[in-house]
Amino acid sequence: MRSPCSFVLLATALLLPLSGQAQKVPQDGHMIDRLMHPESVARGNGGAFYAANIGKKLAPSAKDGDGFIARLAADGTVETLRYLPSASGEAALHAPKGTVVLDGRLYTADIDRVVGFDLDTRTKIAGISLEEKGVSFLNDVAVLDAQTLLVSASDQGRIYRVDLSDGSATALEAEVPGVNGLTYAADRRALYAVTFGGAQGGTLWTLTLGTGGTVQETSSRTLVEKGRFDGVALRPDGTLLISDWGPEGADNPTPALHRVEATGTGAVTTIELPDWKGPADFVCSATRGCWVPDLPAGMVRVVRPGERTEP
Repeated sequence: MRSPCSFVLLATALLLPLSGQAQKVPQDGHMIDRLMHPESVARGNGGAFYAANIGKKLAPSAKDGDGFIARLAADGTVETLRYLPSASGEAALHAPKGTVVLDGRLYTADIDRVVGFDLDTRTKIAGISLEEKGVSFLNDVAVLDAQTLLVSASDQGRIYRVDLSDGSATALEAEVPGVNGLTYAADRRALYAVTFGGAQGGTLWTLTLGTGGTVQETSSRTLVEKGRFDGVALRPDGTLLISDWGPEGADNPTPALHRVEATGTGAVTTIELPDWKGPADFVCSATRGCWVPDLPAGMVRVVRPGERTEP
């Protein structure tokens, strides 16, 4: 008969592989494939990440019902490819793009509406249409407060304030031509927005918001002429990270991440991504790096900006 100590040692040995797997952290350059034109990544409670997929066909404006949200494990693997929606029909997604997680609920911009799901039950809880506003290309989503989202409409150059309690949508009192990615810093009451191509190129906008999300002040700074900015994230140190598809009109544009110091007012450092096709809306974690969709390539890549320096 084995001693109690032997049983303890055996149990410990069996658990070690599982423990090591749970602690696995994706390294810089890690790639998560099997996705279908992922446009954005959001982080949920408990360490999981959620990737919004436009679908097998790259048709960002088509109401074809083949969009979905994939659940990604913290170790950089696909946990459930089609996590949302869990059923077809009314809950179908077409071409989900910008996505956020708020209090256990996921909200995504889907062409001309904002769709919400409960992450535990995987059921649809909201479907807020902006079709009557003439919107046809909602793009990114940011959280203003517990009941309010901010959503960019790239086709209009407008940003909408969406009230989750009554389902209303109101355009902010500012026009941002070519607006794409958004991020909001509550402590500064600052909404940061970036633009994708066109006459304005790669521009960073800062909108100071007052009570109720009203615009008090705006400023803009062109960082890259002909830039095609997509996603933007604010790091704890006040640095902004911006994803860029590369110069518009270039024969072989090189995508990049731009690191802008001092909440967008300081020096700009460019980290080139030469083997990428199109970095989209992303999210960063203090311990697991930045999870950036490479949309045309059908994958999410992990980038650790602190480990990448330009000569």
